[in-house]
Amino acid sequence: MANELELIKRLLVDVADQAGPLEASRDRVVALARRRRRVRTGAVGLAVGCITAGVVMTIQVAEGASPRPAVGALSTQPAGVPTAPLSCTSTPPQPNSRSGDVRSCQYVGLTLEAARAQAAKEHRDLQIISQDGVNFGITYEWRGSRVTVTVVKDHVTSAFIG
Repeated sequence: MANELELIKRLLVDVADQAGPLEASRDRVVALARRRRRVRTGAVGLAVGCITAGVVMTIQVAEGASPRPAVGALSTQPAGVPTAPLSCTSTPPQPNSRSGDVRSCQYVGLTLEAARAQAAKEHRDLQIISQDGVNFGITYEWRGSRVTVTVVKDHVTSAFIG
C-alpha cells in the first residue's frame, strides 16, 4: 500500500512538472469572476422578470380581465374593430372593487381629446395603453386616480379605471 502511494505521488509530481507553471494573473481571475457575476445577475433578473410577468397575468385573469398582448403580438381581431372594454361588463361592479368600475364606460366612444377633457374634469390621469395598434409600456400598479384607454382612429375603444 505504501509503495502504491509513493508511486501515485511520483506520478503527480511528474505530471505537474510537465504542465509547467500556472499562467493565471490576478487581473484575469478578477475579470472571470466579474463576468460570472454579471451572467448570474442577468439570469436572476430575467427569472424575476418572468415570475413577475406571470403574477401580473395571473392577477389580471383572476380579476376577469383578458391578458394584454405583448408588443408585436398578432391579434385575432380585424383592424379597426373596437374591442369590448375591460370594465363594461354585464355584471354590476362590486363596491370598493379594484376592477370593473362602471364609470370608465363613459370614455368608450369618445375622441381622444374629449376623453382627456373628461379625465381632467374627474381629476384623473389619462394613460394610453395602445394607439392604432402600437402598444405603449405601462405600469400595472392599481391607481384609482388613473383611467387607462385604448385608442383606435382617434376614438377610445376600451377604458378602465385603475
